[in-house]
Amino acid sequence: MEATDQRLTVEIAVKTSQVLRLDRALETQDVHLLLSGAQAGGLEAEAAASRRFGRTYMLLETPDGKTADAFLAGYPELKPLGDSIVVLAIEPTSTDALTELLDALAGAGRPAGVISAQRVEGAVVVEIDVERTAWSLIQALVAAELRRRPGGLQRVAVLNPLSIRAQAYVAAQGLQTPELDRTRILDILVADAHL
Repeated sequence: MEATDQRLTVEIAVKTSQVLRLDRALETQDVHLLLSGAQAGGLEAEAAASRRFGRTYMLLETPDGKTADAFLAGYPELKPLGDSIVVLAIEPTSTDALTELLDALAGAGRPAGVISAQRVEGAVVVEIDVERTAWSLIQALVAAELRRRPGGLQRVAVLNPLSIRAQAYVAAQGLQTPELDRTRILDILVADAHL
């Protein structure tokens, strides 16, 4: 019996991701229309609307060889933020802490990866590029500011769908494994290979 050399070839599709912000909360049916429009253009999309904070965030993934230009031209109010974006609503127990928290995240010495920080409805909504600023730095900064006031932290909510890249950065920092990226996460490799 003759031995045969068998090889498995896996093609990995590369997707380009970007997080987009709409400065108003869409109703459920409008979110479905937005997602349908993206899918009709061959794009993959997720969206999350927050009535309380008056925003809608969309994760738009463009498969290799496609472009999102036609879709984005139809929605000029969508503001691109980047790929590795995490949007948090940080709600301290004491609203007195909001001013200091906002100053730390949006003031002159703010971390480079903070795209935007705004006081909205008893919280600070902060958009962070976790590729530019370590997730742990944001956590430490928030903790330091909240230690100044009694009560601490009431709630933190993630407002946007996270790209694989953002998930990998947050996981790598949380696990203290900086070499963790999309090429080393088995679930991503399998999903991209459509196995």
